[in-house]
This record gives sequence, C-alpha cells and structure tokens, in this order.
Amino acid sequence: MPRPNFVIAGAAKCGTTSLFHYLKQHPRVGMLESKDANFFVDFRVKVHTLEAYEALFEGFSGLPAIGEAPVRSLYDESALLKIRQCLPGVRVILILRNPADMAYSLWGHMVRNGERLSFRRALKAEPRRMADPRFRERCNNWYGDYDYFHRGLYSDQVRRCFDLFGRESVLVLLFDDLKRAPVETCRECFRFLGVAPEFEPVIETHNPGKVYRHRGLHKLVSQPPAWLMSLEAGLMGERVRRWRESVMRWNSLRLAPFDPKLRDQLLARYQPDIRKLEALLDRDLSHWS
Repeated sequence: MPRPNFVIAGAAKCGTTSLFHYLKQHPRVGMLESKDANFFVDFRVKVHTLEAYEALFEGFSGLPAIGEAPVRSLYDESALLKIRQCLPGVRVILILRNPADMAYSLWGHMVRNGERLSFRRALKAEPRRMADPRFRERCNNWYGDYDYFHRGLYSDQVRRCFDLFGRESVLVLLFDDLKRAPVETCRECFRFLGVAPEFEPVIETHNPGKVYRHRGLHKLVSQPPAWLMSLEAGLMGERVRRWRESVMRWNSLRLAPFDPKLRDQLLARYQPDIRKLEALLDRDLSHWS
C-alpha cells in the first residue's frame, strides 16, 4: 500500500493551497482532492488508523511523488513526530510569508469561523487564551488557529523540521517567490521531489483572504443540507446551483486592508525572530521589514 513520500507541512495562510493545487497537476505527482487528510493533526479527524490513512492513497501506486498538505503540522510538534514515525524518509516542503501578513490573514480566516475579536484585541488576548484550558475546550476547531502572533515565529518551527527530518529533506520556500514567479517555484518543488521539472502547471489564485456578510448563510450554501442538495439534484437543479453560486459571491467580501500602523508595530515585534530565521536559512529577509 503506497504512503506519501512528501508533505507540505505549512505554514498556514502562506500560499499552501495554491501550491497544493499547482503541484497536484503534475502527471507524476499524486495528491488527494482535499489538501489535508486530517490524520496527523488533531483537527476534525477523518481517519484514525494508519491502515485507513494508507487506503486514501492506494490509487497513486507507482507514482514517484505522493503527498498531502497537513499545513498545521509546522506549528504542532506532536504532528511532526507522527509524520516522522509514519512516513520514514518523507520530504517536507515549507512555505513562509511575512509573519505580520500571515497573522492578519490567519485572523481573517478565523473571523470566517467565529472569531469575534478585532485583530488588535485578539493579539492582546492571545496569551490569556493560549494559557486557558477552557478556551481550548471551547474551540470549535484546533485552538492553535487562534495563536496568531506565535504562528509567525518561524525560526524555532523551521529548526525543529531540520532536526527531525534532516536539512537536506526540507525545502523552504517564500510566499513572495510563489507570488512573483509561481512556475519557477513549482519547478523547484518538482526537482526536489524527483519528477520532471519542465512541467508547467496552470496558475490560478486559490483560497484568497475574505470574510462573509453572514456566516450562517455561508454555511447554508457552502455545506448545503440534505433538502437543498435534493433540490439541486432534481428538475430545478441548474437553477438552484446558480442561486447558490450567486449567493456565495454576494455573501463574500475581501478582507479589509491591514492597518499600516498596527502592521508596523507587529513587524517590530517579529524582528528578532526574522533575524534568527535569516541566519538559519542563510537568506536575506530584509524585504519583510
């Protein structure tokens, strides 16, 4: 039974969805329809055993590169340890973004999932939230998604990956490069995975930052109940489908621009860690400042 031999382990809100969709277009790369099997991170677990996990990839037997994208793993040491245990010799792809922009984008993502605090207030509440076991229990999903600031402290997270998997088995990319030169960045990944690098994927934007006018309405049209699905499967199917798509477009709003003053303040807090990351990667990250 085949198992993944590479994972996109993070970081969240750093272009991982786009990278996942680009890599899976390669004819010699096998990836699931959804980027994360939810096996390694305790988040809406879909499969509970290694046998069930392996079964998800049985259709990719014979392909030289098989992978998935458990993007919360970078921040979750237990998930990384489980990956190393279950997937010996696995290659790890990381993609990192300006940490202030990542934190703001992650907050926007959580607004769509129930975050009630402004970004400024959420940053102030973060230490209290993360220290409160009751908050962790109340979270509707993985509590680490509310740890906005600390998710952007990349240096220790990347070092942990190097230590666990070996530096030669970890490819670290930058969101800036994926945005500026997506095809070249994908080809770097293809070379890392040992598949033909000349393949050129179709480049489209995936999972842009947005919020919703009404979360309940979004849930209705994006995760339709059985009665709505039955209507879409019936004689009125095409009309119902167009209605759902139009409601989704109307209900979606782009995330408001990041307050420049708050962004500068947050970047100042990140500077020591950015310097550590520069030394670790031997790469100039001054454009993040």
